[in-house]
Amino acid sequence: MRTIAAPGRPIGSRADEFFGPFLGAHNLNLGSARKILPGFVNLDLSPNVGADVVHDLEVLPLPFGPASFDAVFGSHVFEHIRRERFIPLVGDLVRILKPGGFLISVTPYCSSDDAIDNPFHTQAFSETTWHYCDRRLYEDPTTAGYGDFGVSWSLPVVYTALVPYPEFHTLSPEVLEFQKRHYRNVIREIHVVLKKPEV
Repeated sequence: MRTIAAPGRPIGSRADEFFGPFLGAHNLNLGSARKILPGFVNLDLSPNVGADVVHDLEVLPLPFGPASFDAVFGSHVFEHIRRERFIPLVGDLVRILKPGGFLISVTPYCSSDDAIDNPFHTQAFSETTWHYCDRRLYEDPTTAGYGDFGVSWSLPVVYTALVPYPEFHTLSPEVLEFQKRHYRNVIREIHVVLKKPEV
């Protein structure tokens, strides 16, 4: 499912407005920085931001037991994870998610200068990036990804929203799709929700 979302809002209202249906009683906010979210366990690398847990996301396993969270939320954090550490991190997030839990990602869109210009961004995200975190892609011999690439879990994408820059927000979906495919800096962010299977 893909939709076009409203222009950006402060992180607190974004978490509630866009992702409220995916949140539960126990939620984890990855890379919180100073945007501490109420109702979440807030995790950050820095000891100076007031996070509940100080931990480097590239050091695994994360300091939580299996099936600890209903939802894991990461806003503008996954693009900072080194490529070789990304799949192992996602695997550990699957471990700490409860069955039926949700992994929620907000990242700059791949063709946005916000994704490209920051020297601390190590990868970019499009509509297809998160599909590589589902083992079913690697089990299908008709796909280019067929084989064993270390993805041993199923984590299907259940929701995707593209957030355009404000000047493109009023375009029809068809025109926006054309603009997105042919020009940079049309889509600012991509929001993706993945669901851990119930069993």
